[in-house]
Amino acid sequence: MHDEFETNFFGTVRVAMNAVQVMPTAKDHRSSLNFNNSSLAGPILTTVPLRNFCVVDARLLVKVPDGWNDLEAASLGVGWSTVSLAFSDPNALGLEGLPTKPSHQSKDPVLVCGGATASSTLACQLLSLMGYTPIAIAFNRSLELAVKYGAVRTASSASKDCVETVKSLAGKPMRRILDCITDAESAAICYSAMARTGGTYACLEECPDAWRTRRAVGVKEVMGFQALGVDLNLGASTYTRPGDKKLMEIGMQWAGEMQSLMESGRIKPHPLRELRD
Repeated sequence: MHDEFETNFFGTVRVAMNAVQVMPTAKDHRSSLNFNNSSLAGPILTTVPLRNFCVVDARLLVKVPDGWNDLEAASLGVGWSTVSLAFSDPNALGLEGLPTKPSHQSKDPVLVCGGATASSTLACQLLSLMGYTPIAIAFNRSLELAVKYGAVRTASSASKDCVETVKSLAGKPMRRILDCITDAESAAICYSAMARTGGTYACLEECPDAWRTRRAVGVKEVMGFQALGVDLNLGASTYTRPGDKKLMEIGMQWAGEMQSLMESGRIKPHPLRELRD
């Protein structure tokens, strides 16, 4: 395990595990396999004579099912690892259960801001499978899309009554919010929609102190690449994060979840339009 040995292609190969442990079924032992991987810092491109190799951690790979094409698989992108950390990290939303093993019973509302983004459409689908009630905020033209992809209720971000609409739709105090936009406007809406006694605001970009208008609201800036378990140094910013074994374990668990959900057809890819030259 983790042995290193010298090779003749001007580099070092590190053996993480036996190939049979990675792909135990014979049907997967073939060439031309396609995988979805959200790695930002994880893959290492090694150049050798006449070949390029992209090295990734097999425990974080999701095999693209036969029923998905490459374009559909690309829609998952960094979304699945980001959403998994937002949901299952106790320091983020800390939701109960998993999509394949739901344990939440009370159908608590979870607000998803940016309901037409790829991360949001995935989040709403997963929230529904986990037993929660996803309420999506989106532009008027995108409300139908949000519902198609799992939002149980929607509110228009263009409406001056957006916050009051969200509170009415929730039917109970909103304590968990996922902001897939994370700008001054979306943060203001989310903070206003949060329960009077507070809750958790998970966002996917930096949330400056000026936007954090309520001390009772806990903030978690979720970075999906932390599922890789490696250090990432991007200077003095929120995007610099140390490797975290616990977050990597969440990522590995969710890789299995996503594999099962894709193969069983329980989630669908975000609609994409391919632009060609």
